[in-house]
Amino acid sequence: MISEYRVYVVRGEIRAVCHYKGPSEGLGALDVTVVEEAVQTLCKSPEGEGLAGFGMDFAVLEEGTCLVEVNDGFSLGKYEGISGQDYTDLLVARWQSLMQSAA
Repeated sequence: MISEYRVYVVRGEIRAVCHYKGPSEGLGALDVTVVEEAVQTLCKSPEGEGLAGFGMDFAVLEEGTCLVEVNDGFSLGKYEGISGQDYTDLLVARWQSLMQSAA
């Protein structure tokens, strides 16, 4: 693993891409096309329909960019690189969806 990134998504929109480990340039650069395709694929899938706010972690390997995991927005920490407004939007969107499901 060369580098790692967290992508914050609110209602299908990428709000921030935060680099948190390894080099961010050269061999460690994230392939944004892979990230965008992964977000779109998840959001259009039955599994991703209800995800109002979530994070996706990506790694850059020698072979390229790959998805590591998807995390529900209610439990995500705030990494350097996401604004307070975008982080709050993510938390609020996810909690609203949880509360609507409970009603």
